[in-house]
Amino acid sequence: TVDWKDTIYYWENSNGELVALLCSEYPNEYITLLTKKKYKNLEVEMVALAEENVISEILHKSELKIWCMEGDAFREDLLNKKGYAKQEEVEYLNWIDLGAPVPEFEIPEGYTLHDMVDETGVDLQKKIERITGAFDSKLYPVEIYRNFQEGPSYRKEYDLYTMDKEGNVCSFCFIWYDAELNIGYFEPVGTDEKHRRKGLGRATLNAGL
Repeated sequence: TVDWKDTIYYWENSNGELVALLCSEYPNEYITLLTKKKYKNLEVEMVALAEENVISEILHKSELKIWCMEGDAFREDLLNKKGYAKQEEVEYLNWIDLGAPVPEFEIPEGYTLHDMVDETGVDLQKKIERITGAFDSKLYPVEIYRNFQEGPSYRKEYDLYTMDKEGNVCSFCFIWYDAELNIGYFEPVGTDEKHRRKGLGRATLNAGL
């Protein structure tokens, strides 16, 4: 069994400041690289380490996928030279400055907004089914959900979801808040396919804001 923490590497400068981070999306073959602009050259070493250590020796995978933001010329050039091929799958990253007024929102009729401070009335395994189902991804056990609830950035009041009158989870939004950097990261965000085009996702996001 692989300990996910074994796939995490970080780099510091001479002052002990964190300047780069490598981690895997275990058990998948995806690798995330995070570097400060001044230290982009470290990515040459980081990609080599991902290929030689993380993928081969730790995860025992034969394929490696590395996320690359559009417009990241250094990483694009590095990966192209090493023979990586651009894939069709994409992810979108949007941001908002909370210096602007937060949009008003209303929960559509027939639905109610909840958080995980009070778990009364929510079947956690069924909630997980709705979360994974929204992305057509692999179902995971309740134990994994409980594990990330123990994470340093997890707050039950920022684990939002809506329910219909039958008690089904219909939309959801997890907010990971870093108080030191004053940044909130919304992931995952989704709506069950049977309840889309009703404004539930927008309402849940705005409630989080």
